[in-house]
Amino acid sequence: EVLFLSSQTLPLSDLPNFEPSDLVTRGHVKANAFVSYSSIRYKKDVEPLDSALDTISKLQGVSYSWKDTGKKDFGFIAEEVGRVVPEVVDFEDNGTDATSMDYSRLTAILVEAVKEQQATISSLKSVVAKLAAQHDEIDG
Repeated sequence: EVLFLSSQTLPLSDLPNFEPSDLVTRGHVKANAFVSYSSIRYKKDVEPLDSALDTISKLQGVSYSWKDTGKKDFGFIAEEVGRVVPEVVDFEDNGTDATSMDYSRLTAILVEAVKEQQATISSLKSVVAKLAAQHDEIDG
């Protein structure tokens, strides 16, 4: 494994106390892929997500400007997300001030929310079809 610093590449063996999980960076990080462990081999107590649409409805997307650069951006306020989905937010030791959040982990909730919406849409389509058929019989 290697660590890339600007235009420099260092073998991790040159950094005996370096833990990749302790890496903190500011700015942009570019890579072909960012991957997370996801195999069932690493998990226990697996359960389906419930009320995903309700959970997503509690999140507020916002636009904002970064204080240090003035660059416009959009996303979430981590402290607000932490009140709804604390599993995706990292907090300082005080447990109140967020340091970061893992946007990618919201994907599972979003997928389940879409499935809930699709079930509602399918049900409503069925109702509309029945009402249209009744209307045609009356009009008929």
